[in-house]
Amino acid sequence: MNTSKHFYTIVFALAFILSIYFGVFRVQANSSMSISVADEQQIKQVINNYFEARYQSFKTLQLSDFAALLISNNDNQKEIEKLDLNIYQHKVNQLKYQQYTYYLDFGEMSFDSTSALVNIKVTEGSDVLYVNMSPEMTKMRGLEHIVILQKVNGNWKIYSDKYEDDFWKMMRSSNSTNIQLRSQIDNVVKQYSLIKPNLLNSASNKATLLNAQNCTIDGVNVCFNRQEARNYADTYYYNPNPNYLYASLDCTNFVSQALYEGGNISMFKPSEGMGMLSTAGWFYTDRFDYGRSTSWAGVEPFHAFFVPKPEEKHFYYLGGPIARELNQSDSNDMKNLQIGDIIQFDWSCTDENGCEYDHSVIVVDIWGYNIYVDAHSLPYEHKVLTAYAPWNAIRYIHINDHLQQRPAYLPSLSKNVFSAPIVGSPYPAPGKSVSSNSSSMPAYPAPISNDVVKPDQGYPAP
Repeated sequence: MNTSKHFYTIVFALAFILSIYFGVFRVQANSSMSISVADEQQIKQVINNYFEARYQSFKTLQLSDFAALLISNNDNQKEIEKLDLNIYQHKVNQLKYQQYTYYLDFGEMSFDSTSALVNIKVTEGSDVLYVNMSPEMTKMRGLEHIVILQKVNGNWKIYSDKYEDDFWKMMRSSNSTNIQLRSQIDNVVKQYSLIKPNLLNSASNKATLLNAQNCTIDGVNVCFNRQEARNYADTYYYNPNPNYLYASLDCTNFVSQALYEGGNISMFKPSEGMGMLSTAGWFYTDRFDYGRSTSWAGVEPFHAFFVPKPEEKHFYYLGGPIARELNQSDSNDMKNLQIGDIIQFDWSCTDENGCEYDHSVIVVDIWGYNIYVDAHSLPYEHKVLTAYAPWNAIRYIHINDHLQQRPAYLPSLSKNVFSAPIVGSPYPAPGKSVSSNSSSMPAYPAPISNDVVKPDQGYPAP
């Protein structure tokens, strides 16, 4: 009898302890935390209020009051200074938000009992419509934040917000002070104002986009399909084509795909042993290093192949696409900028002779005085070009409409001979098996709603 009582006493005690453990703590392997459900709700609300204040700042073009949301420390002071500079950049470029929708996908929380800090991963996406600009939304997806919070006098506040958007990349790659960066922003506005009038007359406003031209030679279409290059970029700006490797620095890989898959541009691959990892070619055959050229995915090698120097126009450049840089000081030449052209810019150096450009984007629209681009490495659809400012250098790469100037031949991997021309195929491609472990980003499609804010809702269901 006594044994039975002791047994049940032990059982009830264990059940009570376990109920408390699992009611308050998560399993250690899943990043333990000791915060209540009420705390978790307050934390998410604080983060939502923080993002609302950020977006509202770009609607008013005035820095919001973050005092009730942020702990006063060095990290948050740098973030406020960055936001203030970013707002100034938007103001001088007339990039005022008319309406916005943002989406926050909350990851798992973890609690550090020693520091009493809560750590949570938040993935941000947004749709933004600007005042007096294109009616198409600028869409951004997949920006990861690590938000750290601490309880102060009974209220949770943000200790730090760690993330890497394009503006932070620009600031961190530059050695300039914020005052110098303001001056650089002003200089970019002045430079851009010189080409603005020419954008109204640019070829992208021509409805035909060369679709009516006869670009067939020997039964092969050799015309650059600008509209389909844009369509490919819009399709895969966030959900990458699984047939291609998705790299952490993916900007040039993305524009190369758009030119080949959508634009009908041919690849060129030199024979084995002839610089398969150099700019002597522009190709992608598989997900490994030896299956793609540096010019396919590298900013500088891409430029070196598409716009070769006169002394480099030798055998290695016999095939593939050809382009030229537009002369920014020639108003008539800048009118040639079109959908499907590529823009590259440099953030990090002031000596143009020694600069290596940092980023490649593809032009998808020219509306009024503004150029819109799609990009990877942060995924953007229809981002206004001047939102990337300030840059130290920029170049506009115009792809030739007729591609027969440098016909493309893809050699056999096993023979030192050229095979028949290989032209761009309809996407998705290439048509070959890809490992099921291929790197791709989660499927968060663009939100349909244009409401101002959907707090704590996460991304829409696929």
